[in-house]
Amino acid sequence: MRRAAIRRLVFVAILGTMTTGLKCAEGPLDRANGPSTTTRSLSGTWEGPIVTLVMQVVLSDANGTITGTGVMTQNGTPFALVITGTRTGSSFSLNVNEADHEPFTYSGTIQGSGSGTTMVGVANGSGFLNQSITLTKQ
Repeated sequence: MRRAAIRRLVFVAILGTMTTGLKCAEGPLDRANGPSTTTRSLSGTWEGPIVTLVMQVVLSDANGTITGTGVMTQNGTPFALVITGTRTGSSFSLNVNEADHEPFTYSGTIQGSGSGTTMVGVANGSGFLNQSITLTKQ
């Protein structure tokens, strides 16, 4: 009987030692208010493909007011872009203007962190209809 009690005590002590210092990643279940509302800035250089185009933009994010410039290239021909928009938390809506084409909107969310940060959303206008776009922070 005593031997069984000692075994249980040793088991509990080992289990406590093994789990001390372990921490789960922060996530939606850790918050009383639901999913994380961490603010992620759009400031920086972003790049990615859109069908047969490549889009590269440099954005500034001043407390959710977005401005920027960029280039969209198709078959080696570059088109200069002017970008304005807004960001609320991790959601964004950008107006993308190019002199020789109709403007389009690019709306979505910022995902990930560090070198794996992406802007994931859809483009509408100028021939795009819910066109999926993912731009990666450079």
